[in-house]
Amino acid sequence: PEPDGKHRYLLTELKFLKRGEVEGLRELVEQDKKYTRGRKMLVRFYSGRRQFSSLLPLWKTLESEARNNKTLLGSLAEVYALKNKYKKANVCFYKALKQRKDDREFFDRVLAFANDHNSPHLKSILEIGHESFPEDVEIGCWYAAVLGQTAAALRVYRNVLDEDKKNSEVLYLASGLAENLGKKDLAIEYLLITDSIYNPVPPTIRIGFSDFACLRNSW
Repeated sequence: PEPDGKHRYLLTELKFLKRGEVEGLRELVEQDKKYTRGRKMLVRFYSGRRQFSSLLPLWKTLESEARNNKTLLGSLAEVYALKNKYKKANVCFYKALKQRKDDREFFDRVLAFANDHNSPHLKSILEIGHESFPEDVEIGCWYAAVLGQTAAALRVYRNVLDEDKKNSEVLYLASGLAENLGKKDLAIEYLLITDSIYNPVPPTIRIGFSDFACLRNSW
Protein backbone atom coordinates (compact mmCIF):
# COMPACT_ATOMS: atom_id res chain seq x y z
CA PRO A 1 0.00 0.00 0.00
CA GLU A 2 1.05 3.60 -0.64
CA PRO A 3 2.36 5.38 2.46
CA ASP A 4 0.31 8.32 3.65
CA GLY A 5 0.65 11.24 6.03
CA LYS A 6 3.91 11.65 7.91
CA HIS A 7 5.09 8.23 6.76
CA ARG A 8 5.17 9.43 3.17
CA TYR A 9 7.33 12.40 4.10
CA LEU A 10 9.65 10.18 6.11
CA LEU A 11 10.14 7.68 3.29
CA THR A 12 10.67 10.44 0.74
CA GLU A 13 13.35 12.10 2.85
CA LEU A 14 15.00 8.75 3.49
CA LYS A 15 15.20 7.99 -0.25
CA PHE A 16 16.58 11.45 -0.89
CA LEU A 17 19.25 11.25 1.79
CA LYS A 18 20.31 7.64 1.11
CA ARG A 19 19.98 7.44 -2.68
CA GLY A 20 19.82 11.04 -3.82
CA GLU A 21 16.30 10.57 -5.22
CA VAL A 22 15.20 14.17 -5.59
CA GLU A 23 12.03 13.80 -7.66
CA GLY A 24 9.85 12.63 -4.79
CA LEU A 25 11.05 15.40 -2.52
CA ARG A 26 10.45 18.01 -5.19
CA GLU A 27 6.91 16.73 -5.73
CA LEU A 28 6.13 17.00 -2.03
CA VAL A 29 7.52 20.53 -1.89
CA GLU A 30 5.38 21.55 -4.87
CA GLN A 31 2.27 20.00 -3.34
CA ASP A 32 2.77 21.24 0.21
CA LYS A 33 3.68 24.94 0.38
CA LYS A 34 4.18 24.63 4.15
CA TYR A 35 6.76 21.86 3.82
CA THR A 36 9.66 24.09 4.93
CA ARG A 37 11.95 21.21 5.86
CA GLY A 38 11.80 19.82 2.33
CA ARG A 39 12.41 23.25 0.80
CA LYS A 40 15.52 23.69 2.91
CA MET A 41 16.81 20.27 1.87
CA LEU A 42 16.33 21.15 -1.80
CA VAL A 43 18.06 24.50 -1.32
CA ARG A 44 21.16 22.80 0.05
CA PHE A 45 21.01 20.12 -2.63
CA TYR A 46 20.75 22.48 -5.61
CA SER A 47 23.25 24.96 -4.15
CA GLY A 48 25.85 22.23 -3.71
CA ARG A 49 25.42 21.23 -7.35
CA ARG A 50 25.32 24.81 -8.64
CA GLN A 51 21.91 24.19 -10.21
CA PHE A 52 20.88 27.80 -9.85
CA SER A 53 17.88 27.71 -12.19
CA SER A 54 16.38 24.97 -10.01
CA LEU A 55 16.62 27.35 -7.06
CA LEU A 56 14.38 29.97 -8.67
CA PRO A 57 11.10 28.61 -7.23
CA LEU A 58 12.87 28.28 -3.87
CA TRP A 59 14.40 31.73 -3.79
CA LYS A 60 12.53 32.93 -0.71
CA THR A 61 13.73 29.93 1.29
CA LEU A 62 17.24 30.45 -0.05
CA GLU A 63 17.10 34.12 0.95
CA SER A 64 16.01 33.20 4.46
CA GLU A 65 18.63 30.46 4.87
CA ALA A 66 21.45 32.66 3.57
CA ARG A 67 20.96 35.08 6.47
CA ASN A 68 22.48 32.51 8.83
CA ASN A 69 24.45 30.39 6.38
CA LYS A 70 27.01 32.54 4.55
CA THR A 71 28.03 29.67 2.28
CA LEU A 72 24.70 30.15 0.47
CA LEU A 73 25.37 33.78 -0.44
CA GLY A 74 26.99 32.88 -3.75
CA SER A 75 23.95 30.83 -4.77
CA LEU A 76 21.63 33.63 -3.70
CA ALA A 77 23.64 36.08 -5.81
CA GLU A 78 23.29 33.81 -8.84
CA VAL A 79 19.54 33.52 -8.30
CA TYR A 80 19.20 37.30 -7.98
CA ALA A 81 21.14 37.61 -11.24
CA LEU A 82 18.76 35.19 -12.96
CA LYS A 83 15.86 37.30 -11.68
CA ASN A 84 17.56 40.48 -13.02
CA LYS A 85 17.85 41.85 -9.50
CA TYR A 86 21.33 43.18 -10.18
CA LYS A 87 21.67 45.49 -7.18
CA LYS A 88 20.91 42.66 -4.77
CA ALA A 89 23.16 40.32 -6.75
CA ASN A 90 26.07 42.77 -6.48
CA VAL A 91 25.66 42.97 -2.71
CA CYS A 92 25.48 39.19 -2.28
CA PHE A 93 28.41 38.52 -4.61
CA TYR A 94 30.58 40.93 -2.63
CA LYS A 95 29.55 39.45 0.72
CA ALA A 96 30.16 35.93 -0.60
CA LEU A 97 33.59 36.89 -1.94
CA LYS A 98 34.68 38.08 1.49
CA GLN A 99 34.07 34.52 2.68
CA ARG A 100 35.89 32.96 -0.31
CA LYS A 101 38.85 35.27 -0.94
CA ASP A 102 41.19 32.52 -2.18
CA ASP A 103 38.71 30.97 -4.63
CA ARG A 104 40.07 32.22 -7.95
CA GLU A 105 37.22 30.88 -10.08
CA PHE A 106 34.64 32.56 -7.87
CA PHE A 107 36.63 35.79 -7.78
CA ASP A 108 36.69 35.92 -11.58
CA ARG A 109 32.92 35.41 -11.66
CA VAL A 110 32.30 38.16 -9.09
CA LEU A 111 34.67 40.60 -10.80
CA ALA A 112 33.11 40.04 -14.22
CA PHE A 113 29.59 40.53 -12.85
CA ALA A 114 30.61 43.62 -10.89
CA ASN A 115 32.20 45.16 -13.96
CA ASP A 116 29.23 44.35 -16.20
CA HIS A 117 26.62 45.62 -13.75
CA ASN A 118 28.25 48.71 -12.23
CA SER A 119 28.82 47.30 -8.78
CA PRO A 120 29.48 49.94 -6.10
CA HIS A 121 31.87 47.38 -4.59
CA LEU A 122 34.20 47.15 -7.62
CA LYS A 123 37.10 48.89 -5.87
CA SER A 124 36.83 46.59 -2.83
CA ILE A 125 36.57 43.54 -5.07
CA LEU A 126 39.75 44.56 -6.90
CA GLU A 127 41.47 45.13 -3.57
CA ILE A 128 40.59 41.58 -2.52
CA GLY A 129 41.87 40.29 -5.85
CA HIS A 130 45.15 42.18 -5.58
CA GLU A 131 45.75 40.95 -2.03
CA SER A 132 44.74 37.35 -2.78
CA PHE A 133 46.46 37.08 -6.17
CA PRO A 134 49.41 39.51 -6.09
CA GLU A 135 51.04 37.76 -9.04
CA ASP A 136 48.21 38.87 -11.34
CA VAL A 137 49.54 42.01 -13.01
CA GLU A 138 46.27 42.82 -14.78
CA ILE A 139 44.27 42.91 -11.55
CA GLY A 140 46.94 45.00 -9.84
CA CYS A 141 46.98 47.57 -12.64
CA TRP A 142 43.19 47.68 -12.77
CA TYR A 143 43.05 48.27 -9.02
CA ALA A 144 45.68 51.01 -9.27
CA ALA A 145 43.74 52.68 -12.08
CA VAL A 146 40.56 52.67 -9.99
CA LEU A 147 42.47 54.27 -7.10
CA GLY A 148 43.40 57.16 -9.40
CA GLN A 149 46.27 59.60 -8.97
CA THR A 150 46.99 58.68 -5.36
CA ALA A 151 49.83 57.44 -3.19
CA ALA A 152 47.77 54.27 -2.63
CA ALA A 153 47.80 53.59 -6.37
CA LEU A 154 51.57 54.05 -6.47
CA ARG A 155 51.94 51.52 -3.64
CA VAL A 156 49.90 49.05 -5.69
CA TYR A 157 52.16 49.57 -8.70
CA ARG A 158 55.17 48.95 -6.47
CA ASN A 159 53.58 45.75 -5.21
CA VAL A 160 53.03 44.63 -8.79
CA LEU A 161 56.65 45.39 -9.64
CA ASP A 162 57.77 43.31 -6.68
CA GLU A 163 56.16 40.38 -8.50
CA ASP A 164 57.24 41.38 -12.02
CA LYS A 165 60.24 43.69 -11.80
CA LYS A 166 60.74 44.16 -15.54
CA ASN A 167 57.21 44.77 -16.71
CA SER A 168 57.77 47.77 -18.96
CA GLU A 169 54.10 48.78 -19.12
CA VAL A 170 53.76 48.87 -15.34
CA LEU A 171 57.07 50.70 -14.98
CA TYR A 172 55.89 53.36 -17.42
CA LEU A 173 52.55 53.79 -15.66
CA ALA A 174 54.28 53.94 -12.28
CA SER A 175 56.77 56.54 -13.51
CA GLY A 176 53.98 58.80 -14.74
CA LEU A 177 52.12 58.53 -11.46
CA ALA A 178 55.29 59.09 -9.43
CA GLU A 179 56.00 62.27 -11.43
CA ASN A 180 52.43 63.52 -10.87
CA LEU A 181 52.83 62.93 -7.14
CA GLY A 182 56.09 64.89 -7.06
CA LYS A 183 58.34 61.85 -6.62
CA LYS A 184 60.72 62.77 -9.42
CA ASP A 185 63.63 60.57 -8.36
CA LEU A 186 61.37 57.53 -8.33
CA ALA A 187 59.91 58.49 -11.70
CA ILE A 188 63.40 58.73 -13.19
CA GLU A 189 64.37 55.41 -11.63
CA TYR A 190 61.40 53.68 -13.25
CA LEU A 191 62.10 55.34 -16.61
CA LEU A 192 65.74 54.25 -16.52
CA ILE A 193 64.72 50.66 -15.75
CA THR A 194 62.23 50.80 -18.61
CA ASP A 195 64.91 52.14 -20.92
CA SER A 196 67.29 49.35 -19.92
CA ILE A 197 64.66 46.78 -20.91
CA TYR A 198 64.39 48.19 -24.43
CA ASN A 199 68.14 48.94 -24.69
CA PRO A 200 70.04 46.30 -22.71
CA VAL A 201 73.31 48.27 -22.64
CA PRO A 202 75.03 49.04 -19.34
CA PRO A 203 73.66 52.37 -18.11
CA THR A 204 77.19 53.70 -17.46
CA ILE A 205 77.74 53.60 -21.23
CA ARG A 206 74.38 55.11 -22.22
CA ILE A 207 74.16 57.86 -19.61
CA GLY A 208 76.75 59.41 -17.37
CA PHE A 209 76.32 60.87 -13.92
CA SER A 210 76.40 64.44 -15.23
CA ASP A 211 73.65 63.60 -17.70
CA PHE A 212 71.62 62.03 -14.92
CA ALA A 213 71.99 65.20 -12.85
CA CYS A 214 70.86 67.32 -15.80
CA LEU A 215 67.87 65.05 -16.28
CA ARG A 216 66.91 65.44 -12.63
CA ASN A 217 67.27 69.22 -12.76
CA SER A 218 65.11 69.46 -15.88
CA TRP A 219 62.01 68.08 -14.10
